[in-house]
Amino acid sequence: MKPTEQVIQELRQEVEELDSKEMKIDRFLNEHIQDIDYSQATGFDVQLDGIKLERIGLKLRIKNLQSKLEDI
Repeated sequence: MKPTEQVIQELRQEVEELDSKEMKIDRFLNEHIQDIDYSQATGFDVQLDGIKLERIGLKLRIKNLQSKLEDI
């Protein structure tokens, strides 16, 4: 079994990596959504939906990891 401090460090690192991914996705969405005419962007909408789902998954993982950290 790993020492508690090592587990905490690993969880913190994973949370930081997920936060970084979420910021990159937010930046991408902010840069590209403003320039789109939605009536001509059905294919892009599907892609954005996938990104939004990925963001939801990241947020859930971050919350899960944070609750694990709080439990420790």
